[in-house]
Amino acid sequence: MLKETYKGYTELPRGGYLIDTSEGYLQIGSPPETIKDTMGLEKKSPLVFILPNKFFHVEKGISTAELEFPIYYNFFLRQKKTFIVCTEEQRTQLITVLKESLMGPDNINLKSEYLNGEQSFGFPDMKAEMAYFRGYKGLDDVVDFKVFDAENKVHYGNVIIGKLQNGDFLIQDGERKN
Repeated sequence: MLKETYKGYTELPRGGYLIDTSEGYLQIGSPPETIKDTMGLEKKSPLVFILPNKFFHVEKGISTAELEFPIYYNFFLRQKKTFIVCTEEQRTQLITVLKESLMGPDNINLKSEYLNGEQSFGFPDMKAEMAYFRGYKGLDDVVDFKVFDAENKVHYGNVIIGKLQNGDFLIQDGERKN
């Protein structure tokens, strides 16, 4: 069961923080299996994930940016894109990771797996097979990056997400601030 704190956000059991806004849930951080904390909620899993300053929590030894399952869930079950709020540097890093995990590697070399390499009967065109079954053409079909502007703000509908100097976030939803 989730408990809301007096600060206007909910600390999720597996990590991360959930903020209920007029635009739906926003989640700060995305540690492993955190989607299980939100799938059963009234508004479902968030469409918007705000990346923390660091992708890895050293003390806990876990990633804080495990977005693959929320992206799949939002795309295949909800037929919606996932919005990722981050810095330009984080966007660049995350694109590399997400391309590999969601699209597969750029190069697939299966020659050594077959006795006669590419001349072997049934040698697959793995890239073509992966593309056929994927259900989407590119990363832009499943993810939309919202990068902090020069004022360290991102606008998402009626919500303004501000990144403070100390790395914390200020969420403004109309007159309400968290």
